[in-house]
Amino acid sequence: MDDEVKILEVLVAHFKSHGTQLNVEGIIAAVGDSLERKSIKYSDMYEKVRRLKQRYEVTTKKVEHGGDLPAKEDDLRMYQLSSEIWGKNAKEYVSAPASQNKGNSSKITRRGRLRKIRWMNATVPSIRREHVELQSLYPNLASFVKGIELQHACGSTFKRAFEFISDDKACTLESKIKKQKIAEVRMQLRLADTKKEVANALLGLLD
Repeated sequence: MDDEVKILEVLVAHFKSHGTQLNVEGIIAAVGDSLERKSIKYSDMYEKVRRLKQRYEVTTKKVEHGGDLPAKEDDLRMYQLSSEIWGKNAKEYVSAPASQNKGNSSKITRRGRLRKIRWMNATVPSIRREHVELQSLYPNLASFVKGIELQHACGSTFKRAFEFISDDKACTLESKIKKQKIAEVRMQLRLADTKKEVANALLGLLD
């Protein structure tokens, strides 16, 4: 439990200061030596963060449907920290630039705040996931990305970017690609039927 709290505290501190989520290498560098489990591997830390996020999302859904907040103090602390990273209002915890923090003379307009939030929503990356995991979750999308990787000179860059895709975006693209594949199969079947019909019509003319 202590390790998880330390990890969350580092993630929160970085997110508040920079507006981005700290990557796995950064987490290990920041807290690796202070954890109960020394010399933690990249894959293990990645899994810890993934489970923490998943745990938060499950608890949040329960609360939204009338469930209670975690009863234990440690669990509630973890939930509160997680909300400052992955919660809907997490952006509100991000500190303003230093120039805006010096007194109240430089106030942020509502329009400016909205622009900043939209920019942050577009630029804050998700936690990196291994390509194997993404391939098992989104097989059609992974196959499509593989095709792009082979076709373009900078294909490896697209592959690395794919490892940071959010679940919402991945689900949308997976569904779209799957529908397109089904449509292509149906089109091929109709084309085959048309070819057969034309061939039969031409053969009839030869009789």
